[in-house]
Order: sequence, then structure tokens, then C-alpha cells
Amino acid sequence: MSSTDLPFLHVAFVRRVLAAFDADTAGEAGPDVVLPIIGGFRQPLAAGYRTSLAPLVAGLVAERQLRPAFLFERCRVVRLDEPALLADPVLAATDPELASVVNVNEPADYRAALAQPAPLVTVQPGGALVPAATLAEAGFPLADHFATVNDSPPIDDPSYPLVTGDTVHFHPRHSPSRP
Repeated sequence: MSSTDLPFLHVAFVRRVLAAFDADTAGEAGPDVVLPIIGGFRQPLAAGYRTSLAPLVAGLVAERQLRPAFLFERCRVVRLDEPALLADPVLAATDPELASVVNVNEPADYRAALAQPAPLVTVQPGGALVPAATLAEAGFPLADHFATVNDSPPIDDPSYPLVTGDTVHFHPRHSPSRP
């Protein structure tokens, strides 16, 4: 799950949270929730939840127990504090300040987010490091090309968001290497 007011949410953060579902649990059932805790605050809108919790959540909503704490009391929760999150070398390199959980709640927050510099991404071919928040800003016309980001499937959306550390490959549409 992620709230819509996390403009700096990094894929490395999401991967780190989701990886905790697969951590060795010494034969016990794994977690139902992976809950990041940053700056001493729980981050329930940047947490990972098993879909099998849906009936429990529906019951809590029916009982008007709407706070995430009510859910956490009734399921297995793994808490990831800052050192646990940053133990992941990719996350530590791409989001060392854990800006992934910076949220935008007020107009001033939005203005501050817009004032942040664009992420630096590597554009291939050539290997240029460029500031670009979207594929369109990375400088290639997608009408003549398709893109892959970090070896993703082909992407044709010029508004596709980019984050610091991404590697963008632009391929001519007639390229025999198109997956």
C-alpha cells in the first residue's frame, strides 16, 4: 500500500519493505504487515500488507475501528526501523535520507516538493547523467523510441516517473532488440 502523497517514494524503498515478507522466519508464519518506522513514527501508508488481511480489515471497518493500530494489534507485524531499512545497500545508496516517506499534506509541502531538484538518472546509449523526473524530461521523443528503465519491460509513457539512480535505455522502435 502507498498513500498518494509520497512524491519521493523510491522503488528501492518498496523493494526493501516487500523483501521483509520473504525473510527467514525460522519455520514460523511470516508477517502480515511490514511496517517502516522512521524518525520514531510508524509509516502505515508506506507499509506492506498481505492481501489475506482483507477480511480482517473489512471487519475492523464494520466495527468503526479505523486506526491502523487496531489492525496491528490483530496480526503479525515486522517493524523496520531506519537501520534495518538502510541495511539494504541499494536503498542506502539511492535514498539515504529515507525521503520516500516525506509526504505532502499542505500547499506549502507541495511547493517544497516541486522546488526539489529533479532526480539524476543515467541515459543510455551514451551514459549521460541528466536531471529528469519523467521519461519526457530525459530528452528522447518516445514517438520514435521506446524506453526501458532498469531493464523493465518496454515503456511508452512519456510521463513515466523516474527516481535518482535509474538507468534509462532508449531504443529505436524499429530495433530488433525490442523485447
